[in-house]
Amino acid sequence: MNPIKEAAEALGVSRDVIYCMVYRGVLPHNRTQGKGKKGKILIPKKALEKWFMGKQRIEQKIKKK
Repeated sequence: MNPIKEAAEALGVSRDVIYCMVYRGVLPHNRTQGKGKKGKILIPKKALEKWFMGKQRIEQKIKKK
């Protein structure tokens, strides 16, 4: 599981983008109980890999045009 900061670095986007993806349901996540009202957001490694692979496929289609 990756915290928001690590997920952002892995995908090459800002933390705000990760938060947006989480809240819109684009990026699967888990919450731990702890500090704050809702706890810590963790992104499963498989979710990051799946999103990244989808992004690469889209970029390849764009390059072919």
